Amino acid sequence: MSYRDEVAAAIKEIFTVNANAETKEVEALQEDMNWREAIPSMDSLDHVEVFMTIEDRYDIELSDDECFKAVTFGDMLDLVCRKVC
Repeated sequence: MSYRDEVAAAIKEIFTVNANAETKEVEALQEDMNWREAIPSMDSLDHVEVFMTIEDRYDIELSDDECFKAVTFGDMLDLVCRKVC
């Protein structure tokens, strides 16, 4: 498993555990999908919780602009991998 795959699995866990997303929605998530649209069970507060949990888990800081620009799940993975590596 690559580091990117590990990050993807961790973020999917965050979606499910911390943001109360539906498991079936999270499991179906692909890198080219708009994660906000793909997981309609999450509201805007859940979105903030996801990014805050990612920051805590990886000990990184994400600006509001970076979070806003992470439209697809792949964008989110790129952002986290870029900050961690």
